[in-house]
Amino acid sequence: MNPFNFSGPSFLFFFLIVILVTNLALRAWQQRAEANLPTPKLDLSAPYRIAYLRGGAAEALKVTAFA
Repeated sequence: MNPFNFSGPSFLFFFLIVILVTNLALRAWQQRAEANLPTPKLDLSAPYRIAYLRGGAAEALKVTAFA
């Protein structure tokens, strides 16, 4: 039973199932892999640095003007 010999709707349904199974397997693998990682601690005391990382110099200037 070769999936490339399926007719149009059967072919699309087969690959939809393959995509869904692959997606679920990768999500489960990712959750299992990331479960043991420590949660990073973010330093929220530097709003200008965060603004620069978020949007560059223009975003840092907007935050500076707002503050």
